[in-house]
Amino acid sequence: MKRIAWCSPWPPEAGDAADRSAAVVPALTTRGFQIDAVTNDQQAREFAANAAAYSLAVYHLADSHQHEFIWPLVFAHPGLTVLHDGRLHASRSQALLRERRAPDYRTEFAWNHPHVAPAIAELAVSGHDGGFGSQWPMVRAVIAASRLTVTHAAGAMAELKAECPGHPIDYVAASQGAADLAGTAHEQQVRARLRSACGWPESAIVFMACDPADHNSVRPTYSFARIPQILRAFAAVRGRMPDARLVLSGLETDDVDVPGLVRSLGLDGLVKRLNGPGSTDSTDAGLSVDDTLLAADVVLTLRWPAALDMPGHWLRALAAGRATVILDLVHLANIPALDPRTWRRHSPAEPSPDADAAAVTVALDVMDEDHSLRLALQRLAADGPLRARLGHAARAYWEAEHSPSRMVNDYAHAISRALALPRPNVELPVHLRPVMS
Repeated sequence: MKRIAWCSPWPPEAGDAADRSAAVVPALTTRGFQIDAVTNDQQAREFAANAAAYSLAVYHLADSHQHEFIWPLVFAHPGLTVLHDGRLHASRSQALLRERRAPDYRTEFAWNHPHVAPAIAELAVSGHDGGFGSQWPMVRAVIAASRLTVTHAAGAMAELKAECPGHPIDYVAASQGAADLAGTAHEQQVRARLRSACGWPESAIVFMACDPADHNSVRPTYSFARIPQILRAFAAVRGRMPDARLVLSGLETDDVDVPGLVRSLGLDGLVKRLNGPGSTDSTDAGLSVDDTLLAADVVLTLRWPAALDMPGHWLRALAAGRATVILDLVHLANIPALDPRTWRRHSPAEPSPDADAAAVTVALDVMDEDHSLRLALQRLAADGPLRARLGHAARAYWEAEHSPSRMVNDYAHAISRALALPRPNVELPVHLRPVMS
């Protein structure tokens, strides 16, 4: 039996990596793998002291402070690395600079980005990291040091391969979401409960803007989820969709004055925050994450800047059979999506006559975000049959591409492939090389 160290955040911690790990590990143990969870600094030290007893380590990395305990292990004990985000610069730079390791950060930045002027690193050293880190993802060293690297976003593979040519990279489907409850009495109950808690009529068409970021995220929740853009678009077209309401679901942060923006846009009573800790305008409907999505009519997941990730809330909305709106980004280009400017499929699309009907979501051109978002809101609020068609296609797509069994099968294949690959031979910066006893 192969003994595996599974290095990842774990519930009750929030985040996609924790959710996916908790779902896939029990299923993998039935496939003949002995898996030990490594979820914190203490367990990481115990694994490092006993690494020879393991056949493989599986490392889960995302652009979040939750994963800092994993970084030293990746370089010391090469294994299978799962990139939940394909861009890790923000969390990695903050971790190094917080430890006053600016020389190591400069060296690591230069090694990861050999064609970029080294002086660029001084932006982060000076505290001006901001969104620029999405241009320099800091993943080359991770890929080079791993036996195998996998991503949950199929469309990210080409960019990751370009970061570190010649190193093996694979795709593993991610799965999140509940069993099919759409159309059941339970769906009607949660829909009624949400609208009652918000003080809205049962006929309200509810848009839900989701962001799954946790307190360890390096991105501000509201701005990353494009909440200001959503509120402005909602206000611009609300006269044409009188039954529409908006729920903001996610953690409350202070990067945007949402109550003030809601008041200034004249949206009082039409917008509610759901389960917002510390908020004076928070609604508690007593619903689980999956039930809140089931209670909505349309789910908006507009994460920017992109992290080359597969958003968990979007997967959960697909599982719930909801109509969704995302951004048309390169790493999501393989997803069949409608362009709200034409209500035809985005390119690339197969030339079949039913290509448009096969769309599973609506995707906004990021260069036309405000205009496209207004068009999407207005049409989806008015067109119940379109919402239903998108929701049905979304659930079918989830079953085919993102079911739990698909994720487990893909992980089992990736583990078997990583076990057969040799330890990489790469000369990393000195501070990343394992200490030889």
